[in-house]
Amino acid sequence: MALPPEDLRAGRSERRSQAQRSGKSSASYGWASPLAAKAAAPKAKDIFLSALSHISLTDALGLVTSGSTDAATQFLRKSTEQQLVTAFKPDISTAIGQVGAEAAYTKMTTQYNRIPLMTPVKTDLAAYTTQKAVDGIFILMAQEEAKIRKNPAARTSDILKQVFGGR
Repeated sequence: MALPPEDLRAGRSERRSQAQRSGKSSASYGWASPLAAKAAAPKAKDIFLSALSHISLTDALGLVTSGSTDAATQFLRKSTEQQLVTAFKPDISTAIGQVGAEAAYTKMTTQYNRIPLMTPVKTDLAAYTTQKAVDGIFILMAQEEAKIRKNPAARTSDILKQVFGGR
């Protein structure tokens, strides 16, 4: 996962030094974000199922007949994004805190924000990581939806064949 502005990449050697002083490997900082997202992702299933169980017939028909390659993804994003952020943030915050990434990031971004003429960045790594994890889910979902809509062979389950096969 990339750090928010590219200019912050200069902080790598500082994070490495902090990791060595704290006894943690610098690699643990790099792994914090993907592991945190993986820990939080199972919560998405219940949130998505809840949104789908409340979909109107009109919305469902509109999604199936839409010419957009990501209509269902956009519907789910609009319906669930804030719930996903709320559900994911505690797990992500815990995971990045366990490896010291939050403290290192806050220190680094606070120093960066003191540089004159630079656009300040947010210092909340948990919020940033959470939003990127949620964004990633929707990016992957949109890619899969586009495959399903464009390629009949991608419709691997009976339900997908029924829903998208008759178009």
